[in-house]
Amino acid sequence: MSDTSAIEAKAQGKNDPEERTTNDWGGFAKSVFKNLFHVILLILLIVNTIFYVHNDNMDLFFPTEWDSYFVNPKEKSTMKGGGPNGKCRPHGFSTSMNMKGPSRPKIEFLKEMGLGGSVYGWPYSMYDKNAEHGTFKNWFAEVVAKTYMLSRGAWKKIYGFKPLRGLPDWMFLLLAPVMAIVGMIIAMCSGLIGPIIYGFTQEWAWGVLWTILCLPVFILCLSLPFLQKFLFLFLIMGAPLAINYKEVTDIALCNKNLFGLLFGALVVGSAFQYLVPSVGYSSMILWIIMVIKTIIGK
Repeated sequence: MSDTSAIEAKAQGKNDPEERTTNDWGGFAKSVFKNLFHVILLILLIVNTIFYVHNDNMDLFFPTEWDSYFVNPKEKSTMKGGGPNGKCRPHGFSTSMNMKGPSRPKIEFLKEMGLGGSVYGWPYSMYDKNAEHGTFKNWFAEVVAKTYMLSRGAWKKIYGFKPLRGLPDWMFLLLAPVMAIVGMIIAMCSGLIGPIIYGFTQEWAWGVLWTILCLPVFILCLSLPFLQKFLFLFLIMGAPLAINYKEVTDIALCNKNLFGLLFGALVVGSAFQYLVPSVGYSSMILWIIMVIKTIIGK
């Protein structure tokens, strides 16, 4: 009986979680740097999302008009810059800010990146409006253009949804990742479905012919989902920062307390994971004090 009790006690001891008695500072430091990297990515996603939500010139980033694809911008009148609505608006955990449109050099940068209200270039430059119907170049250019119009139109509706403007910035901590996931799904689905739909409905007879001859629809279905995915990643992570870094920085500074609390919460989690419990509880108490101070100081 005693042997059985000893075995059970030993087994129970193995199942019970052991309390950490030493600090793993190396593991803690690695975890903190990893958390910092993730928080920086999340900050970029959130502030860029806020930038889009309060922007009145969405066509600069999500062009969906026919002329944006098939009319050479050199033949059009000079483009006017645009940006968020230019009004001061309240921010969560902060003061208000003023958002201005991008400068002329930044508009030129947008053009070079295939944005800025015009995406004219290959393959759209192949389109010849004077050519007879049924040419491969016209068919290919229209299928690609309408596929991108489909995805950009959906992205514009997501980020241009007016009720989002009335939400406090802290809510985008949850909404921004969800919007990004939905946008990525749209990029993949439209890239797969768009070439099939437009390839055979644009000029169905020629669509069948071109597909039989050189499988262009199959090639588009393989390439466009990935191209649109990379385009969307650039839009939500880099485009606003590239053309209006001051305004994006202002949005981040307006919400510095929110981002600081987020990073602090992750540091507390790392402390409990890699350091002795007393250090973890101490850091948690400090974090709670920071939360209270932030709420009182709003």
